[in-house]
Amino acid sequence: MKCRSTFTQDAYDRACSSFDESDYENASLSKAAALVVGVHNPIALAVAIELAKKGCRLYVLSADKKKGTDALGRIVSSYPSSCSFLPKLYIHDISNIHQVKAFIEELTKDLHALSDHLSIVLFEEESVQAHWNEPTEEVPMQPDFCSHVLSLYCLLSQLIYLNLFDSSREAGKYPHARVIVIENPALLRRSLLPNNLEGSNWKKSFKSGRAYANFKRQQMELIIYFAAVHRDIHFYGVNPGLVNNSALKYLSSTTLSSMKKKCRTTEQAADGVAWAAIFPLLSSQIPSGSLILDRKVSPAYLCFCSSKPSTARRERFAQRLNQYKLKYYDEVRETPTQGSISTKSSQLIAPDSDAIYNNPELPSYSDNDANLNKKH
Repeated sequence: MKCRSTFTQDAYDRACSSFDESDYENASLSKAAALVVGVHNPIALAVAIELAKKGCRLYVLSADKKKGTDALGRIVSSYPSSCSFLPKLYIHDISNIHQVKAFIEELTKDLHALSDHLSIVLFEEESVQAHWNEPTEEVPMQPDFCSHVLSLYCLLSQLIYLNLFDSSREAGKYPHARVIVIENPALLRRSLLPNNLEGSNWKKSFKSGRAYANFKRQQMELIIYFAAVHRDIHFYGVNPGLVNNSALKYLSSTTLSSMKKKCRTTEQAADGVAWAAIFPLLSSQIPSGSLILDRKVSPAYLCFCSSKPSTARRERFAQRLNQYKLKYYDEVRETPTQGSISTKSSQLIAPDSDAIYNNPELPSYSDNDANLNKKH
């Protein structure tokens, strides 16, 4: 019933009657730069086109060369004639940690060469494998965990560590740099399981839908964690509602056929994402760490589920991700001015958890799940 009343095309039609199109119609992004990860996905591409129309400098990543090249052509044709910046396309499959590393190195090199800083990072990943994949030396972890969660953690960690987010307060630029992760209603069905990040406890009964929802939950908890640790950057998850794309089949097999007729179009699904990326006053109206649906704050948890993680549980999750990063991403990094530096210096584990989570701007979370799913 929640899907029928909140995430459908009818729900969007009701919500859009109160939208103020002046929120971002007159916004200029001529002084802004954005990274769009997953531009081969329909929603990310639609938002990238909107950013291009506003004159934003774009760096875009695609896992598929043909789809990425096609997307790049559509983006270039959307730029105003006065724009001279050509978007940069990267082709890397971020389900492989080695390609995650290669992409981040290539991106940071280009940003440094152009003395550019990112105002917007948009991240979309919607694929899930049909079967459990046993780890190998070449692929040491579940590809979907890497593409949905670990790649996001490594990317944000390095961009923050290398000061590649735009901290400018000049007129015409954002008051805060922002990170936007495209989520899915499926996340509402899952709780955070720090000791089962890849889903190894389920490998004998692997289900794509459960894995997909689990990774989306991890993404949202990562957004909340980063929002608590880094106040100068704003982090948001955006729920696009039900969309008839490859992610739809992960919601529920029992309602799939009936839901297809109620799905939102790509343009409707992209509306809230584009608004979150472009609206200049977003950070003053919606707290960092929020989940957004139809341009408003939306609950990140179902009210009747004990899925809200405790502070300790979320910190354990962040610690596990940092362990993955140190083990697989690489111990040694380079910066243009400091030479070789250990990634241990860039880990984002906060020493004072009470100071971080006692932030009145962040959503409050109870500790009633301290023992939830302890067996995991």
